[in-house]
Amino acid sequence: MESQDIIEKNVDNNYLNSLAELERRIDITRRARFACSTRLRRYFDKIQNLIVYYNIMVVIISIITLYNFYSDNAEWSTFITLAMSIALSFFATHMGGKNYKEKAILMESNGHDLSKIYGKIEMLKVKSSIEAEKIANLYKEYERTLVIVENHDSIDYLQSKAVKKTATLEDIKKLDKYYSKERRKFLLAYIGPAILATSILVIPLLFN
Repeated sequence: MESQDIIEKNVDNNYLNSLAELERRIDITRRARFACSTRLRRYFDKIQNLIVYYNIMVVIISIITLYNFYSDNAEWSTFITLAMSIALSFFATHMGGKNYKEKAILMESNGHDLSKIYGKIEMLKVKSSIEAEKIANLYKEYERTLVIVENHDSIDYLQSKAVKKTATLEDIKKLDKYYSKERRKFLLAYIGPAILATSILVIPLLFN
């Protein structure tokens, strides 16, 4: 009888360990999904602001080239304005095709689905006995939920660790490097076209 109790206890411990491992995986994944959703939303907003900035720049150049010297060089000013408008159109279409906002919504929804499974595990843990079939079903549900969307990036996993305050010093360095690179990229995206636009307007005046 005592031997039977030991066996049953070992089985229950194995079930609990298996459940704890699944719980750990789900918690990591759902946090990363939410981090990914936040990152994609912010990136989408930055892209939209950049497109607005480029639109304003094209409008300003179009207005300026209507006056004085530029009106005497209609073909040149029309070509420049048209070229910038086409480039802006291609950029907006390209970035729109990446569906950042839609992906962010899917990631957030997937995170909520994972949270539901996480809740089921919490409820199962308080029961006096745990059935292997229920654990297997939870694993299957977890795997089905994972494949609904494409996987998050490694940076999202690091960000989720930072939010949970479990990130290592190396993790923090990687995050700082990633966001510094992103800031430089957007800074160049703002300054580069501004310099180009200024050159387009100033150079013809210098050689007039």
